[in-house]
Amino acid sequence: MKASSRLAVNSQAKVNLTFDILNTLPDGYHEVATLMQAVDLGDKLTFVIDRSSAFKADIYLAQGQNKKQFPLDDTNLIYRAAKSFHECRPDLGAFTLTATVEKNIPIAAGLAGGSSNAAATLLALNEFFGLALSEPQLKELAGKLGTDVPFCLSGGIAVGLGRGDLIRTVESAVDLNFCLVKTKDIALSTPWVYKQYDLYVQEKGLASINRPNLENAVGALSFGELDSAISAFGNVFEPVVYSHYPELAELKQILVGYSCPYVQLTGSGPTIFALTSDLEMAHFVRSKLVSSSYADKLDVFITSSVKNGLTVAAS
Repeated sequence: MKASSRLAVNSQAKVNLTFDILNTLPDGYHEVATLMQAVDLGDKLTFVIDRSSAFKADIYLAQGQNKKQFPLDDTNLIYRAAKSFHECRPDLGAFTLTATVEKNIPIAAGLAGGSSNAAATLLALNEFFGLALSEPQLKELAGKLGTDVPFCLSGGIAVGLGRGDLIRTVESAVDLNFCLVKTKDIALSTPWVYKQYDLYVQEKGLASINRPNLENAVGALSFGELDSAISAFGNVFEPVVYSHYPELAELKQILVGYSCPYVQLTGSGPTIFALTSDLEMAHFVRSKLVSSSYADKLDVFITSSVKNGLTVAAS
């Protein structure tokens, strides 16, 4: 184990190809079933880790970046992940961690940017300490930080059950291309969206929700049958979110009008993904959006599916 290391990790965003709510768990959380896909839109994190007499973690944005919504204090998931690692294995000794983040994943977008940063931190620290935590131990620690963090460790494509943190890796024979669209002036609180979902179901009944078919989606992707998979995709939050934010429903229809094979809200939003036939079509969709009257209101990203999880490299 080195006394000091400089490590780099590219943390990946994710999209929810399906999102369903099955029940309410005894602890009050909702039981979900979701199919998550990691994509190559990512943040670049550089860590300097030193053995020390006391724990300390500092977070900085890369030079030239000014993200007002990105906290640099102990509320950041990078700090929380580092603190949790230290508290989990105090026998390894204390350390100081300095993280510099080049932030590319939009903040508060439902794309797991914070969760992937936390996963990257856990991996970097585990590498520094000679893989002191096994993969199951690392995933258990990740689950305590947030429901998306275990998936962000493994990446690729996976089913999430329970609160979304029980991960089952699956196979896909399909490469997916996306145009991700986020409205700049809408930020949604995940607890608020869950609450609105409960109220929506109480008022309109479960029959009003068009639910996805998770297993059909998984099976179709494993056989490379994208059209069949698309017919099984879906997100139960869509009618709920769109009822409160009709401008998001309008944005979806604009994307549908560009002949995208499939368009859907990801997670609790507000980001909408447009699945495109290839990267050329994704660039076409982006060009249409950035030249439209909506351009100033939108952040638009082109990205593709990735099959691997996060990797740590010397920097």
